[in-house]
Amino acid sequence: MIQWIVGSEFNLIQLTWEYHSRCLNYELESVWKFMTNTTNEETEIETGTVAIRNESVLQLIQPILPIFKLSRLFFSKLSEREMTNKQDLDKLLFTRISSRQLTILYELYAIVYCDMREIVSNLLQKTYMRTPDGQIDTEELGRTIKLLETRFESPLSIISSHFLPLVNSTPLGSSAQDYYRDWLATWSILFSLAIQQFKDALHLYSFNLS
Repeated sequence: MIQWIVGSEFNLIQLTWEYHSRCLNYELESVWKFMTNTTNEETEIETGTVAIRNESVLQLIQPILPIFKLSRLFFSKLSEREMTNKQDLDKLLFTRISSRQLTILYELYAIVYCDMREIVSNLLQKTYMRTPDGQIDTEELGRTIKLLETRFESPLSIISSHFLPLVNSTPLGSSAQDYYRDWLATWSILFSLAIQQFKDALHLYSFNLS
C-alpha cells in the first residue's frame, strides 16, 4: 500500500512486470534449449517406455520464438531502466487514468505469460509421443494465438495516451515521445507479422494432417 502512495502508477506497474519477466525468461530458455538441442536421442517418459520424436510438431516451435522475444522486448523497452528521463514519470503521482486502465496494465504481463506458457506446454508435450502420429489440438492452439494477438491492443493505447506524454525531450534535443511512439508502431508491425507467421505454420500443420 505504501508503494502505491509514494510511487507513480507506471513505476508500480513495472514492479509486477519485473516479476513476470523472470517467468517468461524461464519459458523462453526452455524453448531455446529445445531448439538448440541437436541430439536425436530417444527420450523416456515417466512410465519408462520409449517416446518417439514427433518431427511434425517441431515446425510449430520455431516460429513461436519471435513472439516470445517480441513480447519480452515490449516490457523490457518500457521498463524503468529503459525509459528515457524516467524521473519525469516519478514527478507525477497520479495521472488521469481510470482504475480499470491501470488494472489492464498491471495484469498484462501475467496474462501474456499465461498465454505463452499454455502454447509452449501444448507444443512441448506433443513433441515426444508414445506413437509417431501424436497430434496437437490445432483449434485450441489457434484460439490461444488469437487471444495473444489482442492482448497488447488496449495497453498500447493506454501507454500512448497517458504515459508517453510525460516523457520529455532527451538531452540531445530529440523528442523521446516521438521516439517511443515510432518504436511502438514498429513493434506492433513486427508482432503482427510474427503472429501471422505462426498462424501460417499452424495452418500448414493442419493441412498436412488432412
